[in-house]
Amino acid sequence: MEKVDGMAVVLKYRESDQDGILVFCSGIQMLKPEFFDVHPFRYLMKSYSREKLTYEIRLILEKMIENKKETFLIVCSDGRMDKVPVRDILYISNRKHGSNIHTFSKQTQKSEEFICNRKLKEIYEELKNQHFEYAHNSYIVNFQAVVGLKNNSIQLEDSTMLNISRSKKERFHKRFSQYLGQKYRRNRREEG
Repeated sequence: MEKVDGMAVVLKYRESDQDGILVFCSGIQMLKPEFFDVHPFRYLMKSYSREKLTYEIRLILEKMIENKKETFLIVCSDGRMDKVPVRDILYISNRKHGSNIHTFSKQTQKSEEFICNRKLKEIYEELKNQHFEYAHNSYIVNFQAVVGLKNNSIQLEDSTMLNISRSKKERFHKRFSQYLGQKYRRNRREEG
């Protein structure tokens, strides 16, 4: 790209799309620390064999397809209906006559709260197979939103800190470990 710095282009792209699949392809290997700031999915070398490139392209396409399978939670309250992307949900908490859905959009860096008429237990049944688990009797957490976990504390993407109750700790940690194992399994297979 003549007279255009590729890193400047990538940084500009990341400003508008935090979740896009980013792949570097180069003829020279020059990994720089700032490359990791933009969270590339792959760094491909032009010198790769046809088989290696085919394999990498298949993984990239699989990741793109996976990212397009966006699911939503339909939230109804007082005659209003909202379609909330599950990936934006940080956690869902109990309230007297329903639930509060706490969200954070990585794209807009905006937090929102939705009031829902449905009970937490009912929502959990819908979302438990989408990486949600009880951390406390009064809230469930989206594992995809967890950026830190230490003993009995959870830090979420928007810096919210939540506690894990003693009664939920063992199951929460077990399911979170399973989630991480599943998430990073592909990387381990590729290294082997």
